[in-house]
Amino acid sequence: MAECKAAIKKFLKCGNDSFFYGLIDDSPTMIAPIENTKIKNSLKGSNEAESPESFFVNDCNYEDVVSDIDKLRKFFSNGTLNPGTKSHLIDVYIGEDSEELKALDARFLEKDGWPNRNILITGNKGVGKTALQNYWLYTRNNRIEAKKIFYIRCDGHKLYECWIDANNTILKSNNNEITLVTVEDYLLIQLLYVFCKYCDHPERRMFNEIYSLVTSEENTYCHYSGRSVKEGEKTIAEGIALAKKGIDSEVSKKDSYSIDVIKNAHSITNNTFLQKRNWLSLSSAIKKIMKNNGYKILNIIDGIDNIEMFESQNTSLYTKFLEQISPMLFEAPPENEIYLAALRPRTFFEVRQVVRLQQIVEVVPHRILYQSQCHARILAKRINYVLPLLENERLKNILISMKDVYGEVPLCSENLDYHHNCRLYLSYSINLALTVLYRWICVDEAKSSGRIPLHEEFNMEAQLRIWKNRNKFLNGRFYIPKSNRENRKRRIGKYCFNLFGYTSKFSRSGCDCSNWPVLSCVRLLQLLKQCVLLSEEDIIDFLHEAFGYSDIVTLENIQSCAAFGLIDTELGEHPELGNTSSEDVCFSYRLSDKGEAVLNMVFEDIDIIYLLALSTPIPSKFIIENYIKAHSNHIDRPVNYAISMLRTTFVFIKSLMVQEEIELLRNPEAKFYSGKKLSISKDAFRLPFHGLYRKKKLILRIEYFLDNFNDENRCQFIAFLDKLSAQTTRLE
Repeated sequence: MAECKAAIKKFLKCGNDSFFYGLIDDSPTMIAPIENTKIKNSLKGSNEAESPESFFVNDCNYEDVVSDIDKLRKFFSNGTLNPGTKSHLIDVYIGEDSEELKALDARFLEKDGWPNRNILITGNKGVGKTALQNYWLYTRNNRIEAKKIFYIRCDGHKLYECWIDANNTILKSNNNEITLVTVEDYLLIQLLYVFCKYCDHPERRMFNEIYSLVTSEENTYCHYSGRSVKEGEKTIAEGIALAKKGIDSEVSKKDSYSIDVIKNAHSITNNTFLQKRNWLSLSSAIKKIMKNNGYKILNIIDGIDNIEMFESQNTSLYTKFLEQISPMLFEAPPENEIYLAALRPRTFFEVRQVVRLQQIVEVVPHRILYQSQCHARILAKRINYVLPLLENERLKNILISMKDVYGEVPLCSENLDYHHNCRLYLSYSINLALTVLYRWICVDEAKSSGRIPLHEEFNMEAQLRIWKNRNKFLNGRFYIPKSNRENRKRRIGKYCFNLFGYTSKFSRSGCDCSNWPVLSCVRLLQLLKQCVLLSEEDIIDFLHEAFGYSDIVTLENIQSCAAFGLIDTELGEHPELGNTSSEDVCFSYRLSDKGEAVLNMVFEDIDIIYLLALSTPIPSKFIIENYIKAHSNHIDRPVNYAISMLRTTFVFIKSLMVQEEIELLRNPEAKFYSGKKLSISKDAFRLPFHGLYRKKKLILRIEYFLDNFNDENRCQFIAFLDKLSAQTTRLE
């Protein structure tokens, strides 16, 4: 143990390292180790099952596990909204005394309450904005209906999927007769769907009353028959009866009938397009009668920013969505009607920018800011709820251990909750448990077949720790770098933000130590930590002058950090909401709480550094000469995580320290001028690897692995570090 620590200190204390300069300078290309075939195959493992579920489903001995999987899914997710069904633990997110619930009550349910402006619920991705709506609607449904409020909801994510399918149809068939279903159409279709589904429900008194009102003999609506454009008239009662026939057939379908109508209503040559026209006409007629008789319409727009932003097509659809909803949110609402939207802070600024471009006269909406809850507490509460329902004892043990392991993570504390994405946090927690159970079962099979010794124990804690760090730093608008697209459907935390990553486009080009931007994102966060608030232009100018980063690299880092919630966006010079008269819309940025947490955590957790080392584009010689090593995930072999992790991590740390010296020596005192003088000492940009052995958490984790080395591993590790130290000389 003492020899290992001495070897590590010797290795890290060497000065400017000619050996590492050589590895950086002489590499013709850059590559992320995870893209190397040998490393990728090692990490994939030897099992043929695509997921833990497929292993269980195909093995009749584990039927109880298959059943337990369904229970886990049910109680770790929010479920669907239906006032007549159980709320599926959405109350874990929201307490009855929450300020957000009180704000909604005040706007809608207090005496004579009805907003005179639209309402926005803003909060980070996965924080529980949809859960807040569901809980409010579920617990207040009787009071809402007593106030004659009819609510409908547009799920933006589902609409995006329909738009993408429609665009793909255009590309495949060159069919120009395609029209996208608008957000307004979606709400009208959903109004008719909800009304028809519950109009004769014995417990929905308000629906019964509206049905009696709209089906009077004199109430008719325009009806388009067949493919003819000739208009005919039907009574509303006849129209509802026709609509209900389709809705009653949805029982065995994956999507609701209303979504089926939207999906298939894009082509004007499609029969469903005609059905959509009928539905819109009928819905508009019902809506008009409702409003004329004192009923109020609450339009809920959710999932606005739940779109993967790595495709240019998706970006254009997102812009189209903002263009459609901006007048709904920032104009005066129609009489007896209101719009309530849930969106992220960044999206709020983007909608306002569209509002300005459309020259809309703003009627600024009410804003309800929804704060993040403690995910560790939510996870523990949901695990405690589901444990008695499970039959598989191993799965119970894993969940209990997982709860303990996650509870140790300081970033899940109430005071510093950087994750901001409770939905994915819980989802990945389920899959983490299933993956560990799957490996446990495979180890048993390997023992019975003699592939591994019978005395080998299954180390649950090690398995949990290996996987859990892959679930960190999730956030953003489903933002996944293009290099990870092939893996974007993997369940176990593949979408981890890499503070050292940059685009594969840049990494494929030839480079040397002067333009390897491995620290460019770190520098961005360090700069904002010093300056609090900077414009995009100032950030680009500073990082170019101080460190030589190109505008393209810095812009990509800004976009990625904003998408993952590491930096917050502000509009102009701290304008008060709705009071700015400037026509120029410019973005400024500040370091978010999550960004500061990530900046600290990355340099304090040896496991995270290792995972990021495997996915960071680095000079190819590190891989060719076998300095970067992946642990084996093969079920029938001993896990060599410790030796591979420490060896790779220290090489990666050393290379970062060398790159740090290159950058800081280029400009000893980083200074730039932009209206006002800004001077920052180079000490502010030092990486926190110096004095490594003063970092208690980091060194305890290193010592944990060193203690578990056998004699052979220990000798191999010391020899490896000594070899690198011997090739290192201080440059004068």
